[in-house]
Amino acid sequence: MVFAASEHNYVAPFYVQVMFRDSDGYPMGTSTDPDNIVANTTTSALVVDGIIDYTAAVIDNPVVTDFGSQKVASKTYLPAVAYGTPTIQFSRMNETFWAYTKTALVDVTTNTTRSSRGDNVSQTRFPPFMVALAIRVTNADTGMPQWDNICYLNARIRNTVSPGASAVMSSVVNPNPLQFGLELALATRDITGMLLSAMNLDVENDLDAVIRHRSDNPLAYTTWIANGAATTFTLGKLPVSAGATGAAQNFITKNGAVTAVTSVSITTGAVVVAAAGTTGDIWCVAYETQKLGA
Repeated sequence: MVFAASEHNYVAPFYVQVMFRDSDGYPMGTSTDPDNIVANTTTSALVVDGIIDYTAAVIDNPVVTDFGSQKVASKTYLPAVAYGTPTIQFSRMNETFWAYTKTALVDVTTNTTRSSRGDNVSQTRFPPFMVALAIRVTNADTGMPQWDNICYLNARIRNTVSPGASAVMSSVVNPNPLQFGLELALATRDITGMLLSAMNLDVENDLDAVIRHRSDNPLAYTTWIANGAATTFTLGKLPVSAGATGAAQNFITKNGAVTAVTSVSITTGAVVVAAAGTTGDIWCVAYETQKLGA
């Protein structure tokens, strides 16, 4: 199917995916030290289930008004001074995600019969993440279901509402949910690894905080750091397509440039590249899948 600009209606949020972001703006999956990843490492996004509500950011663009002689002479619109704070609400606690946002660990070794985690109330370091929301939509032109993958390219995540607990006196839905806010910053690179300047977006100064990718299936994200010898890596989820051109349902980049591969397996998720390349090459794959959730 060839995509064209269309209209669509938002239906419901299904999944949140979180990736650590390295200093060059690449998605580095669940690697907690994204600038120091061992070669021949494959890492994928953490999929967080249980989203019940998503509130988009309200962008604050200042307006300078020239007012005189009892009339408005002109208005000048300036670049945003704040990018808003999108909020995501979950019905349940994901301990791994919690630890990521707290720059802490889930301790299951001190006492192997329980898990322990801290709130890290003295926290001063909030690492940058890439955050992708898979939102189910309906294409208004065709009536077919699709997905809007809303990708925040440079976000600090803060827990804004922690779960409480109260007596349950009658049937309730999603009691005491958690809420997280995303503090946004600009980025030069998309979640696919491409520079925004290399895409046909025409965004101001080739910078943006959020990019939306509409697709027939939800997108998953895997990154492989090559070691100059291996020619195969495995995706974190199974793709719906075996396309190996690099520019279709399996969108593949090497060091930010769209690159074809030899093959992609829909049964094992294995990706074979044509040549081993150089140690430290960054392969990013944003691919459609029907098995994003658990």
